Amino acid sequence: MRRWVVFLLAFGLCIAAVHAETVTAGRYLIQVKMTSGTVHLWVSTGGKPAAQVKVHLQTEMVDMDMVTFAQEVTTDGQGQAQTRLQTGMKGNWRLKLSLDNGRATATVPFMAPSSTSGVSANGIPTGPPRPWLGNQQPEPKEMPVTPTPPPPSQEGLDLEEAVRLGLSRNPDLLGVLQQLGIQDAALIQAGLIGNPVFQGQYQLADRSGFSNAWEVSLTQNLLDFLLRGARVELAETELEAARLRVARVLYEQSTRIKVAYFKLQADQQKFQLTQTMVAAATAAAELALRQRRANTISQMDLARQQAVQAEAQSELYVVQGQLQVDREELIRLLGTPENAEMLRFQSVLREIPAHDPDLAELETVAAQNRQEVAAARLDEKAARQGYSLASRFFGIDEVRVGVSSAREVEGLQVTGPVVQFPLPVFNQNQGMRARYQTQEKIARLSLASALQNARFEVRQAYRQLQAARNRVLVARERSIPLRHQALKLAEQQFNNMFLGIYGLLTIYSEELEARKALVEALREYWSAHAELEKAVGSDLSIRKDESHDLQP
Repeated sequence: MRRWVVFLLAFGLCIAAVHAETVTAGRYLIQVKMTSGTVHLWVSTGGKPAAQVKVHLQTEMVDMDMVTFAQEVTTDGQGQAQTRLQTGMKGNWRLKLSLDNGRATATVPFMAPSSTSGVSANGIPTGPPRPWLGNQQPEPKEMPVTPTPPPPSQEGLDLEEAVRLGLSRNPDLLGVLQQLGIQDAALIQAGLIGNPVFQGQYQLADRSGFSNAWEVSLTQNLLDFLLRGARVELAETELEAARLRVARVLYEQSTRIKVAYFKLQADQQKFQLTQTMVAAATAAAELALRQRRANTISQMDLARQQAVQAEAQSELYVVQGQLQVDREELIRLLGTPENAEMLRFQSVLREIPAHDPDLAELETVAAQNRQEVAAARLDEKAARQGYSLASRFFGIDEVRVGVSSAREVEGLQVTGPVVQFPLPVFNQNQGMRARYQTQEKIARLSLASALQNARFEVRQAYRQLQAARNRVLVARERSIPLRHQALKLAEQQFNNMFLGIYGLLTIYSEELEARKALVEALREYWSAHAELEKAVGSDLSIRKDESHDLQP
């Protein structure tokens, strides 16, 4: 008898609310009424009571997918039967009804409340709290925490939308984009022809009989027309190199946004899993308190369960705080849009693709498409173009031709062509040519360094991607299935009274930890994927048929 009392104390909860519902199981109509922990059944068929019908009852917890108790009753001549309904803890439950005749089943959902007011799980009064049994425990105070995050969902701002928003609103990026205006202005200036030069002078004669002399001339730099194409080509090369460097900054910023987005997704999923762990630990602590009041467990066991609950709650605060910090970081990267507190993000990490790209192909693409590499090649090209431009016509950059008209003091007026150009005796653009030669050498070294860095970063990101993939596969195909199998076996032992509720909750928490490890592995994979895209310098598209959403 004591064994059954302990059992009922451990797994029963007093259901104070009355719940009535009518369900159909095959050709049977079952009226179910639950009150004060007792379930009443009225079974009928064809409008007549169904006598001597065996009904199998099984309670299952929806939140934890856990079977706690199963029993069997037989209806009397009036088609009625009743029994005590057993549950393990508060939460959402369902009652499954199975009938032997016709093998029909029906399910009735219900809510099981907690009961810690001096009444044991099966309704047996335990009397007032006794201090020497450890019943006088201080009520846990609500700790001030940040607002509760929304549950994980597929609704909200997706990754691509977040990247577009961040690249269009971030003030740092907008400042970088404005730098292209300088190179655009240089290109415009390179295509312009110098203005013609008008020169004139007027001289007063100091003797009578002589006319005042004057002279005017109009000249144009002929080399502006001859060198315009080369100057525009040089400016275009420098502008394209600047665009590539700005594109690199955009890639780096988009990678930061992606990594922050994946981190926030993982935080939200871990928060949900941690909430479930806290709910299980809280239920265990409440059950331990009721058992202690019934003097069926020791003070040490009660303290252990309460410590587990406190540690789980502390972990929840840590995860919740980290979630809020990571959310603020993502919003900062998005440029702090208006109504940022109302922003919602998709919070379910995608599953990894079936296959990763080939490393050799990635290295080849990086050597061709990476922005620093292409910019270094253009710098080398621009240096050669500048050297060629500085070497033309012995360094002469101005040859003026035009017309001049003058009147001498004798009154004679003359008109004729004018040619003006410097003689390259001392200055033949030696310094300018040496400068471009040095720039070409620097560009070659920068190109070699960019190629080396690109190869190293691609290989490094690829190794991180592979390690994360292996973690995901182990967690998804080995760890979680084995933990789930262990939980199912633990439920069987629990139903057969070979395992206690605390051992079952421990195994359930271990499965949740495995799912959290899978979420972290997925975050690492997609973060490494974003870093690999940055290292390659181009998007690595993933077909939709190769990836599906993961629900840990």
